[in-house]
Amino acid sequence: MRIRFESVDVYTKQCSVGVNATQLARMGATLANNGVNPATGERVIKAEDIPHILSTIAAEAGLVVIIHNDMDVPFPKQGAPPAYLDQMKALLKRHPDTTIIWAHTGLGRIVRPINDHAANLAVILGDPAYKNVYFDISWDEVAKYVVASPEATKITADLINRFPDRFLFGTDEVAPTSQQSYLRVFYQYQPLWNLLTPEASEKVRKGNFARLFDAARPKVRAWEAAHKAGPQAD
Repeated sequence: MRIRFESVDVYTKQCSVGVNATQLARMGATLANNGVNPATGERVIKAEDIPHILSTIAAEAGLVVIIHNDMDVPFPKQGAPPAYLDQMKALLKRHPDTTIIWAHTGLGRIVRPINDHAANLAVILGDPAYKNVYFDISWDEVAKYVVASPEATKITADLINRFPDRFLFGTDEVAPTSQQSYLRVFYQYQPLWNLLTPEASEKVRKGNFARLFDAARPKVRAWEAAHKAGPQAD
């Protein structure tokens, strides 16, 4: 049984009436502000509902979603389960029609790989319920763990070779001052590239990105065209 969210009902009703640019901007700003209206400071949507609302809107419009969500907390207690893994899996499973890229495979600047990190990714990738989920390996913070040892690199390469359609590469370099700095993460991953099959390497470096976003583009343009004139009154 699907759970109805009052906030989703509000969004649907808003789609059925005319709104001006100011109102539309305020709606977007409220969603971006974690459910708090930035003009009034009033919370109008529960914070925990925001990911579901955005994922639902993205599915309707054909947008690709990238989610930055750490899999665990910094410096977790030994033996404790990953703090956010089950919550994230529930979110992913709840939105099968939304194409979702999990950024950095769930790692953060001070959030290390969890125990059996690759094995946990494999569980998601091997489950048909998560066929809409992809993993991004951008950022030097991710790369440093992947190339930390020959064993770590091989584990990652084996996983990608097993699921070559489900990983994407990006640099995640902020304001690079030169091409060399922009490509730094790419070259940092050289030990990984060396272990990938030619097919997997091409897909991770560019093919999967092109496939996902090329598929999304006509869906988004169709949604825009359908809503360009605004809703018609009965």
